[in-house]
Amino acid sequence: MRRLLALVVIVAAVSVGPAPTVAGACSCAAWGVAEQVAYADVVLVGVVVDQEPSGETEVHDAVRNTVAVERLYDGEAPAEVVVFGGEVSSGACEYAFEEGRYLVFALEDDDGLHTDLCTGTRPLTADEAVPAELGRGSAPLAEGPEPEAPPAPAPGTAATPGPGGAAIDEDGSAGTDRALPAAALVGGAVLVLAVGAAALVVVRRRTS
Repeated sequence: MRRLLALVVIVAAVSVGPAPTVAGACSCAAWGVAEQVAYADVVLVGVVVDQEPSGETEVHDAVRNTVAVERLYDGEAPAEVVVFGGEVSSGACEYAFEEGRYLVFALEDDDGLHTDLCTGTRPLTADEAVPAELGRGSAPLAEGPEPEAPPAPAPGTAATPGPGGAAIDEDGSAGTDRALPAAALVGGAVLVLAVGAAALVVVRRRTS
């Protein structure tokens, strides 16, 4: 649907707008950077580090290009992404990457990121700056799985000992209602023993 809309926009631009640029037999609207950013879902600078056939029958998506992201200028992307492209750049508008550094304008759908000759994707030299309209950009998103929450204890199970030996209730709070009775019992036993010992000493003194 996105590509169909793009074709309609391109045809309209060719009809009433500036003269189109031509890549082979593929006619693209002469968009500026602002229009390219507005059309794309993700804009990034990265280095193609790996390529392999995707197994897709669509010529635009015949190759999986793994891109190490240096800088993100629009949308969201992790430090490494896959961008689908073609095997060759041809009249069907598919974009063929080679290993190297690129400014990528990518469209996103359920299958991932895609690009073609009309999006504005192009190679960059190692020290080439991006167009000023893109701004400073940002770092790619940090990756890493979110920590899993510990499983809740089954109803009726004993409380889990917490720091310092305090029991932890099912709601995560310290089980002071369990700790205090135990402390009271111990304290009471010690008091009884002390009183008994004192009474024994007194009895022995009187009988001696």
